[in-house]
Amino acid sequence: MLFPKLPNKLIADLTFDDISKIVIQAHGVLFALAGIAIMLGNRYLGPLIVIYQMQFLMIMQDNPYLVDYIKPAPKSKAYKWADLTRHISVIGAAVLMMSAEVQVADEKEDKKKK
Repeated sequence: MLFPKLPNKLIADLTFDDISKIVIQAHGVLFALAGIAIMLGNRYLGPLIVIYQMQFLMIMQDNPYLVDYIKPAPKSKAYKWADLTRHISVIGAAVLMMSAEVQVADEKEDKKKK
């Protein structure tokens, strides 16, 4: 054996599982901040955070190369292509939000039509 078995701790009170929970919670907070930024009308910061989050999910969610480290192990060892296409479509929607201009209807035109 080349490497000795590593303990599941970085320091006495912090395990790798604790670190993964902290990272997941931080990404949840980033998703919430992206949603708030989009609701407030920020068309660049919110979608950029969403794109970053989708890339993180594409790498980490049910990745067959990480299956040995996930407990409990997923039932399928194959990559889920439906998840990948969903993440890519959300990235496309975020890019569309960043690039499309907001259309504002003129109130004068609406009154003339009546």
